Amino acid sequence: MILAFLIAIPSGAFTAGVLALILPTLSLLGLSPIGMGFIAISTAFGTQISPVQINVAALSDTFKKDIMWVVKSNLKFMVSGLVILIIISFVAA
Repeated sequence: MILAFLIAIPSGAFTAGVLALILPTLSLLGLSPIGMGFIAISTAFGTQISPVQINVAALSDTFKKDIMWVVKSNLKFMVSGLVILIIISFVAA
């Protein structure tokens, strides 16, 4: 999940394509559907701190702030969410 989070940061808007390549492979390797869901959620968290993600650019434009300000503002929430998700994954899996 940490690797998926880190991959999503530079890939931004292309994350859906990355997931389309990764998830079938993980399924063939025997990963459970719940595990694939956790990976998809952690990837979504990573996109929210990506400066090339369209949602981040839209927030920047709407609030009239710099894109890096939005990234820094989202960082603490997305990393906290990832930590909580990792803890939940140990309990649920």
